[in-house]
Amino acid sequence: RPKPVEDEGSPDLMAALRESLAQTKRGKPGSGRDGASASAGDGELESVSKTELEERAREARINGRSKMSKSELIAALQG
Repeated sequence: RPKPVEDEGSPDLMAALRESLAQTKRGKPGSGRDGASASAGDGELESVSKTELEERAREARINGRSKMSKSELIAALQG
C-alpha cells in the first residue's frame, strides 16, 4: 500500500483560509477585496459598493440577497 505523497513545500490552504476568515471577522483593514472592514459601522456600509455588499451577504449566507436593494443588504448585514 503506497504512502500518500505530501509536498512539504506546498501551502496549507485550509490554514490560509481560516486565517483570512479570522482577519475578516476581526475587521482588519484590507481584509475585504476593496479594503473595507468586514465589520463596518452603519455609515461605513453606505460607502461600500452593492457588489461588495452582495458578496458579504453571500458569505453571511443571507437568503434572498440577489433580489435585495443596497439598503436592504445593509439592513440584513447589520441585523
